[in-house]
Amino acid sequence: MTDNPRKYEFSYIPGFFTDYMELGKRDPNKRVLTQPRLGILPQSYDTGSSGDEILSQWKQLERHLEYLNQKNSGGESYKVLYVIRHGYSVHNLVRSKVGKYEWNSNLALKEGGSVEGLGSLSWVDAELMKDGEAVAQTLGETWANWVKNDGIPLPSKLYTSPLRRCLDTTKLVYSAVLEGNGKTFQPIIKESLRERLTQHTCDKRHTRTWIENNYAKHGYQIEVGFEEENTLWDAAVSKEMDNPDLHVARTRKLLEELWDSSEGDLFISLTTHSYTLDTLFEVVGMGRDAFRLGEGAMIAVLVKRAPAVEKKGKESGPK
Repeated sequence: MTDNPRKYEFSYIPGFFTDYMELGKRDPNKRVLTQPRLGILPQSYDTGSSGDEILSQWKQLERHLEYLNQKNSGGESYKVLYVIRHGYSVHNLVRSKVGKYEWNSNLALKEGGSVEGLGSLSWVDAELMKDGEAVAQTLGETWANWVKNDGIPLPSKLYTSPLRRCLDTTKLVYSAVLEGNGKTFQPIIKESLRERLTQHTCDKRHTRTWIENNYAKHGYQIEVGFEEENTLWDAAVSKEMDNPDLHVARTRKLLEELWDSSEGDLFISLTTHSYTLDTLFEVVGMGRDAFRLGEGAMIAVLVKRAPAVEKKGKESGPK
C-alpha cells in the first residue's frame, strides 16, 4: 500500500508530563491511569517575558506554548492534547467475563445475547456501564478541583468519537465543569475518532439522525460530511484489524484535520478508544502498545506539528 503524501509530522515532546511509557513498564497490564494534576512536571519555562509575576505551573506552561507558537514559523505549532479513553462499557464487561478468545471469535460478532452470570445484554454501539458512568463523573469532579486549585486550563475545543460510550463519557467529564466556569459545552463529533474498523458490533455506530436526536440537544455538533448511515462498519470485513496501517493513516489524517481546525487553541480534548489511542501514540512517536490507558482515564500530551519533509534516499528527516 502506498501512503498518501503527508502534510505534517507530529511528535510528542517529553519532559513536560509524566513518562507514561515508564509507568506502563511498572504495571503487568501496562495500564496507566489519570495522574495527579494531570502529571505535569515542575520546571521553569521560557515565556519570552522577564516579568516578575508569580505564575502557577500550568499558567507558565500556557505562556510557554503561546511563546513557542508566536516565535516559530514555517508551520510549526504546539498543543496539549487531553486524551480520554471512554469509561467501562458493556462490551468490556462481557469480554472480561467470557475471555478474549470467546469474545473475538464469537460474541463480538453478534448484537447481543445471554451471558452466564450477566443475563441478557446488547452491545451494539456499546453503552457505558454504571461503573463507567461513575468514573467519568468523578473525573469531571476532579476537573473542577484542578481548575480551582491548580489553574489547569480547560480545553477550548472538545472532540469525540461518535460511538455513544464516548459521547456519554465526554458529557459526564466536561459538561458541568465547563458550564460552572462560564464556558459552553459544545463537543464536535468526529468520525475518525471512532474505534478501529472491525466486524465487532460494539463498534457499529448509530445513524446520524439518531445521534442528532439524542445528543444535539446537549450541545453536540456533528462535523461536516458525517454520513447518515454507518458505511465504514462492515459485518464481513475487519478492515483495520487485518491492516493496522490503515488505522494509523486515519489517525494521522485526523491530527492534521484537528490542527487545521483549531488554529490558536492550545489545549484540546479527545475522547476515543483503546486501539485508536494506540495509533495516536504511534503517530506522535510514543510507540504502539507501550502502555494502555485505563477505562475512563485521561492523560495530557504535548505535541508538536511540523511540515513534513520529503526524505531522499536513506537520509533521515530533521531531528
